[in-house]
Amino acid sequence: PFPKTDDHQESVINFDKSESPDLKHNVLQRYKNHASTNLLTAYADFFAGIRSLFPSRNITNNEYDKARDWVEIFGLSVECSLLLISHCIEEKGANVSFNYIDSVARSWADQEITTINKAEEYLQLHQARTHEVSKLLLHLGLRRTPTVDEINLYNHWVNDWGFDLK
Repeated sequence: PFPKTDDHQESVINFDKSESPDLKHNVLQRYKNHASTNLLTAYADFFAGIRSLFPSRNITNNEYDKARDWVEIFGLSVECSLLLISHCIEEKGANVSFNYIDSVARSWADQEITTINKAEEYLQLHQARTHEVSKLLLHLGLRRTPTVDEINLYNHWVNDWGFDLK
C-alpha cells in the first residue's frame, strides 16, 4: 500500500520501550496527537504506529494490507487496531504473526469490539478473567500464565454454568 521511504523512516511516533511501562497507551496517545485528517497521511500515521509496536521487525506490504482491512472491512477504528496489535504482542510476544492478529481482529469485529472504548472494556474484563484463572491454577499448584483454552473454559464455567471461585 505505502512503500517505506526515507520520509517514513522518521516517524512522527518515536518509540522507546524504556519510556513507559504502558506501551499501548503511549503509542495510542502519540497516534492521537499526530493523526492527520488527510486519508493518505492518516494511513501513514497508522502504519507508523504499527512500526513503532514492532521496532525490530520489518512490516511487509501484505501485513499493512491486513491492517488496513481491519479498518476498512472489519470496521475497527485505527486506535482500536493499534490497541489490538499491542494486546496480541503482550499475549504472544514481539514475534506474533499477523495471521494471528488478523484472526483476533476478525473475532473482535464479530463481537462488535470496534472502538477504543469497547476494546479497553474488553481488555479489562480479559485481564480480570486471566487473573481469576491464574488464582485457580495457583490453587492447583500451577505457577504459570493460563492458556487461551483455560481462559475459555473458565468463561464457560462462569458464564454458562454459573460457577465462581468461592
